[in-house]
Amino acid sequence: MIKIYVFGDLHGELMKLENLLSKLTLSHDDTLIFLGDYVDRGPDSCGVIELLLDLNKKYPCVFIKGNHDHVFFYDVLYNGNHLDKTNMGYWSDGAKETLKSYRISKINPEDHLESFYRLLRPYYMSGKRLFVHAGFNRSSPINDQPDKSIFWWDRQLITDAQKLHSNRSPSKLKTFDDFDTIYIGHTPVQNWGYSIPCKWTNVWNLDTGSGKYPSGRLSCLEVNTEKIYQSDF
Repeated sequence: MIKIYVFGDLHGELMKLENLLSKLTLSHDDTLIFLGDYVDRGPDSCGVIELLLDLNKKYPCVFIKGNHDHVFFYDVLYNGNHLDKTNMGYWSDGAKETLKSYRISKINPEDHLESFYRLLRPYYMSGKRLFVHAGFNRSSPINDQPDKSIFWWDRQLITDAQKLHSNRSPSKLKTFDDFDTIYIGHTPVQNWGYSIPCKWTNVWNLDTGSGKYPSGRLSCLEVNTEKIYQSDF
């Protein structure tokens, strides 16, 4: 059976990604979906991008844009700003580590401009499944969103899903497109006291704090079986 794996926020944690991948028995027909935030915080954002590019040569991969990727791409690469503490708002939230990883690797970030950053998707749909970094305007069609930045900045979707779940409601979170299941990252499950991916109503949160918390492991989910995999550290 062809498998679909969806990965939570990576945040520069190359060793965790390698460890997690070693736990998967992948075939060339399996699909790997990454929910964004590849860079910042962790020690090797450059190495993460290099590994993802290599994976894309071996397996069908889907790379979704996260807010950290958006800031790095538009503020630094697209607009040509220098990545330093004088003009990078995320300097204290991981950008410093991103720059350091590129300097150590001696790879120019712009080398990844065409091969990776420009190709990131705002979201991905497969049937009635939606994969997006943060959220969206649920009262509008997904392909006609008034504010595109909501895809990588929103927190209302996960807040509403968790609240509905806490109230023991059997209903799924209603959306204009009537999605059966929604997969997101962006907001660590540690905010609610968890350390593994959580399903609240019909929303899966795959962000388990990799790169943000010392104990935050990297997680992925096999979509068809809903089996959870996590890195050892």
